[in-house]
Amino acid sequence: MSSHSNPKWFKPIVIIALLWNLMGVINFFIQVNLSEEAIAILPEAEQALMNSTPLWSLIAFAIGVFGGTIGSLGLLMQKKWSFYPFLFSLIAVVAQMSYWVFFTQAIEVYGNGGYVMPSMVVIIAFLLLRMAKKGIAKGYLN
Repeated sequence: MSSHSNPKWFKPIVIIALLWNLMGVINFFIQVNLSEEAIAILPEAEQALMNSTPLWSLIAFAIGVFGGTIGSLGLLMQKKWSFYPFLFSLIAVVAQMSYWVFFTQAIEVYGNGGYVMPSMVVIIAFLLLRMAKKGIAKGYLN
């Protein structure tokens, strides 16, 4: 166990973080397994976005969601090593979301709402990394 007891909010937040990241894993598998027929049903602008996604962006997506999931599991087990998967996750989501917002037509396709999810993903990844760092500093993680 850790040398200090965790605050009461710690475990519920970690469970929510784990569920959030597992939803990301599901979304990743849905995206990489979309058939050509499924993509063809989308509006043309969304088809163009899907068909122009570079491999590195999909790899960043995988690192982001799997890193976040592993980090969340580490927090649930109260492990210091959870910091590192969160760090890799944050770097990956910043790369992926920067590409999505600044180097694709996503904002033209989805409007200003296209900023919402990328911003949320980056903010949550940052907060989880910060939570792990503070957990280490305060002795919640061992």
